Amino acid sequence: MLSSQKIPQTITECIEILAYNDHFWEGFSPHHKDRKTITSLAQSDYAWTEKQAKLGLIIVKRYKSLFEKYDLNITNLCDNPIWRDKFRKIDYEKVLEKYINDDNEDEIEIKFPYNKKIIALIRCLKDSRGLPAGYLQYNGEEKVWTAKYSDVVVYFLTLLGIRYDFKITDPSMLDDFDSIREERKQHKHLKVYAGKTNLAIANASESLNEYWEKNIKNKNLLQQIDSLKQFNISLPAYYVKEVSSLSEKIAVANSKDIWVDANKWNREQLLTACDELDLFPLIVPIREVSSIEDLHEYMNWLYAFERAGIKEKQLAFGFDFSKTNIASTNILQDFNPPTEIANTWQEKDKQWLSEVDPFIKMVDTSQENPYKKDISKEQKENIYKDLKKLHLMAESNKYIDKNTKIIFIRNRIPRTLIKSSIRPRTSLNFIRGTYAPYSEFIRKWLDNIEKKLYYNTVQHLDNIVMKRI
Repeated sequence: MLSSQKIPQTITECIEILAYNDHFWEGFSPHHKDRKTITSLAQSDYAWTEKQAKLGLIIVKRYKSLFEKYDLNITNLCDNPIWRDKFRKIDYEKVLEKYINDDNEDEIEIKFPYNKKIIALIRCLKDSRGLPAGYLQYNGEEKVWTAKYSDVVVYFLTLLGIRYDFKITDPSMLDDFDSIREERKQHKHLKVYAGKTNLAIANASESLNEYWEKNIKNKNLLQQIDSLKQFNISLPAYYVKEVSSLSEKIAVANSKDIWVDANKWNREQLLTACDELDLFPLIVPIREVSSIEDLHEYMNWLYAFERAGIKEKQLAFGFDFSKTNIASTNILQDFNPPTEIANTWQEKDKQWLSEVDPFIKMVDTSQENPYKKDISKEQKENIYKDLKKLHLMAESNKYIDKNTKIIFIRNRIPRTLIKSSIRPRTSLNFIRGTYAPYSEFIRKWLDNIEKKLYYNTVQHLDNIVMKRI
């Protein structure tokens, strides 16, 4: 029994126990029909609504006897429920509002209750109308979309507002809409001219010309070519020629989803290409270390970052690796820790022994495995040190600023990233067989990032059309 366990204090905590502890307590598992709902509530990035809270209470009461089986008496909590956060209220008003931001620039705020079709139309505007990075953003804290006040944005958002009966607070938006509509009738076909050192765009809109002059014109030619994908602009046919380096191949690729074949390109070549194309910081979704293969993969990337000149302080983690739960698994039964290592470590290091013992047990007999079953004392010690390094780095490297090159995330957007006002343009996924681990919210957030790189030996994501390099 688990008499030493702390009694949960809130319904929220009970839901999290139901969502995660079946991996560590034998027999503690909710019904499979409740699994999806419980996981969704536990992984919610924001405070629950009152409706969600009531649903959570119903579920907790349903499993009251299961909690009691593990010496967790939640009778009083079920009779007098307490929630961790105040309930989130939903504003059902649909509004298009023009305002001036902190940089003295015009912006539009789009606010509406959840509507799948409206969200799809906004994302269509972002993906298919050539909006530059940062022109249309979703603020998860405030539950609103914000957009730069440009011709394309004003025209299509006003169309959307009229169609779905939004309240348009500033009449000047309607005046601008009429002017843009007349201008579109006389619009000429956009053309791109490629020179030896730069690109030129003819017949572009005023907002595109302004953005190009301010943000792209001073970049090198390769970066300018790569930037065309932001606007769904193709290179002239005569310029698309045979290229050799990875950075050139990424730049001329006509897709935002790019699969970099790990059989052809090593990690350092990929990081060099990211530097040449000015793609940092990279958003890197990873999962918990659940196998020796995971540990080996993560350490290889840390070594690659170091060889590419990326320092440890330029890595940031938006989460902590779990420390105590891994030692609670049944895999530890009848398994003694390697005392020859414990005797050589200082007292402060011995706390890590119980955290990494399962990894010794999990080693298979594969000859390709970097940590074989019959491993030496030195190899065992390396496993301990590698895992400890990951844990401590994730705990200490939280700060994000303009010098940050790599941002590791799992199932939430780090608050330090939100506060930094940095807008990452590229994600890098090297997890075998998955995309954004564990969180549908992160999956959707990454879908809106300007460029997505997939580094692997095979393409696992059959539902995504990717350019193979």
